[in-house]
Amino acid sequence: MLQILALSTNNISGNLPLSIANGLPYLEGVYLGKNQLSGEIPGCISNFSKLTVLDLSVNSFRGRVPMNLGNLQNLQLLNFDSNQLTNDPSMLELDFLISLKNCRQLKEIRISRNSFDGMLPRAWGNLSASIEFFSAYSSGIKGMIPNEIGDERVISIKNQFSGEIPSTIGQLQSLVNLTLSNNRLHSPIPESLGDLISLQYLDLSKNNLYGEIPRSLEKLKELVYFNVSFNELNGEIPNGGPFKNLTAYFFVGNSELCGSS
Repeated sequence: MLQILALSTNNISGNLPLSIANGLPYLEGVYLGKNQLSGEIPGCISNFSKLTVLDLSVNSFRGRVPMNLGNLQNLQLLNFDSNQLTNDPSMLELDFLISLKNCRQLKEIRISRNSFDGMLPRAWGNLSASIEFFSAYSSGIKGMIPNEIGDERVISIKNQFSGEIPSTIGQLQSLVNLTLSNNRLHSPIPESLGDLISLQYLDLSKNNLYGEIPRSLEKLKELVYFNVSFNELNGEIPNGGPFKNLTAYFFVGNSELCGSS
């Protein structure tokens, strides 16, 4: 009665067989990362009704992500990092993410370094409230950051986002890591980020952010890393709270920023 299929880092090549879900009704963990698997991810993988971990990272899977992953109602970790996966080009949004709303125990989504071309769903906040970690850097995601963004603890997105940082992010009281560097964001830094009482890591570097650094960020007692380099910020750098220990390195590339007097 096989429950765990752990074959990571074994130089396994070829396609996943369509019959993979047959005869394995009790499988709870699929660990196939760091191999040389290719082809499409078969839709029948959603037949693993007891599956909690699906790790297919660092392979050469291509094609669309199956739309029926929402059938994996016990899923806790989905890791598709470092493949060549795509989405339906006729859809503006990454439709497969919408299907995950039925995965009410899902904690981590990792889809970085893929070949997607679309936006995060506007209904992102309707996804599982249990999601704590979302990583999607260098994956071709574009558009604007949705106002409804759930209640994650870690958000790491380095893509082609444009527009503004929504002030609603300030409602994510459990957020520990917010990485939005290397995008095309063009807005002031919201005052509401000062309400992220658990925040430890904030990276907004390499965007087009403008205006002053909000004094509200001085309230972030847990913050140990803050980077706003290479933006269009101006005014005086705050000197209270976590800013007491930050060096000039984290502010370079903002020609109109100045140190506190």
